[in-house]
Amino acid sequence: MAPVETAAPVAVAGPEPVPFAPPPHDALPWDPSPIAPAPAAAGVPPPWSPPPAAAPPAYPPPGAYPPPGAYPPPGAYPPPGAYPPPGGYPASTAPGYGPQPAYPAPGYPSQGYGAGAYPPPGAYGNPNQPGYGPVPGGKRKRGRPVKVVATVTAAAIVLAGVFVFVVGRSSPYPSQWDPKVLDIVHFVEQHRGLTFKHPVAVSFLDDAKFNAAVAVPQPSNQSQRASLQVELESLRAMGLVHGDVNLASAQNNLVQSDVIGLYVPSKKTVFVRGSTMTPFVRVTLSHELTHALQDQYFDLTSLQNNISGDGTALTSLIEGDAVRTQNLYQQSLSQADQATYDQENQAAQGRSNQASDVPAILGDQLSFPYAFGPTYVDSLVAAGGTAAIDAAFRDPPVAEAQIVEPVTYPKGFTPASVSSPTIPKGGHQETGGPSGPVGMASFFEILGTRIGYQPAWTGVQGWQGDNSVVYSLARKVCEAVDVRMGTTAEADTLLGAVNQWAVGLPGATGTETGSRVELRSCDPGISGPAVPTFDPAAFDLLSARSQIIDGIMTQDNVGIGPSGCVADQVISALGPSDLSALVSGNLSDAQTAALRQLAATAVTTCNAGGSGG
Repeated sequence: MAPVETAAPVAVAGPEPVPFAPPPHDALPWDPSPIAPAPAAAGVPPPWSPPPAAAPPAYPPPGAYPPPGAYPPPGAYPPPGAYPPPGGYPASTAPGYGPQPAYPAPGYPSQGYGAGAYPPPGAYGNPNQPGYGPVPGGKRKRGRPVKVVATVTAAAIVLAGVFVFVVGRSSPYPSQWDPKVLDIVHFVEQHRGLTFKHPVAVSFLDDAKFNAAVAVPQPSNQSQRASLQVELESLRAMGLVHGDVNLASAQNNLVQSDVIGLYVPSKKTVFVRGSTMTPFVRVTLSHELTHALQDQYFDLTSLQNNISGDGTALTSLIEGDAVRTQNLYQQSLSQADQATYDQENQAAQGRSNQASDVPAILGDQLSFPYAFGPTYVDSLVAAGGTAAIDAAFRDPPVAEAQIVEPVTYPKGFTPASVSSPTIPKGGHQETGGPSGPVGMASFFEILGTRIGYQPAWTGVQGWQGDNSVVYSLARKVCEAVDVRMGTTAEADTLLGAVNQWAVGLPGATGTETGSRVELRSCDPGISGPAVPTFDPAAFDLLSARSQIIDGIMTQDNVGIGPSGCVADQVISALGPSDLSALVSGNLSDAQTAALRQLAATAVTTCNAGGSGG
């Protein structure tokens, strides 16, 4: 679904907050080493070491959101600052890269690249240029793990004059590389399979200047405040937030606490929080420099301006690529540097945890590209090396379903065209609302936030496309979502999940017509039902699933099809306490051993079942 528009579109040219970065494999709860042949039990594959599914996945390119190694969704790949902050204010005309919010997130449209695909907020006022960057890695403590530290590439962030010095150069590129980053440049080139065409400027900013650069402008007129209010009420209608939330302030807290770096395409410049080349800063640079390399070969601004599908899918490719390089660089550190990096990452995560008033949906939107993009990119590399990543940039995925379920929704998949839901007589469309396609994963979160992971995930199996509209009726903001399923049987299953979801929201309804299911709900107001608490949260568990798939696929050389089958069996077999420990990264030795045996058994079952991939 389109990002929540919180202000009138403004041309921006600045950094984009990066979402969290998934923790490197060595930070996973499970033993990342390849499984050796099982010493006993003939025919049973050696116990698999699932990737850690601790805090929300952390594939954050060094940069903006969660500090390196803190992928947003539960999980584990946490490249430095990879997750972009949830989308921003109205889409800006400034080019940039970054993940777009999974669900209408109040804020700006994505406008930059970096760990943290969601464009950094920054639409109001005079934002400079969008950017991309990584987010800090780790878990945000707010009732459930939130992966929100990211790096940004070029989102709509107000740079408050920080980038003025960049303007005025006859060329956007310096004549030579800063010697301090040259070894990282060579590493990125080697592991990405591409060579930089030009040196890239790198600017190191202290905390005060960096925070000023990524600050989210607050609404300054009645039109902007009204737009934000519609966003809030539509989120309440879907049961995603509760009470009177200041979305602009929450986004600002999220961005300033989580962003650690970004790459701004319009400036051809990497901006990093910190002035010393510590291990953490170097890991973040590996993420942001990957964005700069992407820009030189695939023109990130043009990609985003000419997007033909779901912006979240494109952002996930961009951030997943950067997180992959980030993770490889982090794993290459010496033992001493790794220890220092871990300490810095913990400090960055501590700063991220300070923004505890941020609604979970905002953090999830920000972290989506970092949580799922790395697994998607690793599946490309497994099939065709880095050349497959290049091919994906030339013909990007068009739906978030392709990122979460690349086997079910392969290259070439196009979501079914679904007409906009009808508006009841007497109602009118809210032009400032997040109407439009929602996406399979985003619709899953709408359901999962109120009914939990399993019924929501089962319900969206068979998704083919959707559309939504935000409208006002009887002085209430309402939203309707129509979903097209593959068969009527799948529609029946989805309707069951929608009806379960509707029970907790006054006046919410679900209806079915053939293979289409419609969900409707109006804002219950400030005193409406609170958002239920699930441990683990549905989004976090889906992120953990992605990490498990990635771990089996990359560490044990199992195809992505069987890996998905194994992940589903593992999650279905674990009880509440084990799932909570899995997602939080607090598995005991006994739980880890049981999990590995469970995974080994699942591998045998899934291989025997002939899962594709």
